[in-house]
Amino acid sequence: MGQHVPARLIDGLFDPVVISGEVGLRKPLAPIYALTLERLGLPADRVLFVDDAEPNVLGARAVGMRALLHTDADTTRAAIAELLPASRTGLPGPRPGADLPDPARTEELTP
Repeated sequence: MGQHVPARLIDGLFDPVVISGEVGLRKPLAPIYALTLERLGLPADRVLFVDDAEPNVLGARAVGMRALLHTDADTTRAAIAELLPASRTGLPGPRPGADLPDPARTEELTP
């Protein structure tokens, strides 16, 4: 189905990391999103989910998350900056030394 990304490449970028094969749950079914929200300790409306598969984006929206369809890095970065500007949210910038993935385009699917 999707491509496997080694955990060592994403552990430094995201917290928590929920890998479907490790937790025995699959996107786009609601339980994996519920587990992620539980680990984050946040309500769904405070979370932005980004994925390159439309069914997964729709699954995240079904549980109340904001979600973007990733298709290229420039578009994804622009969409995230528009939704979550650091100056307004107080969110930290990227972790020092973090390698970001190669470019891939994102379109927001929100109606």
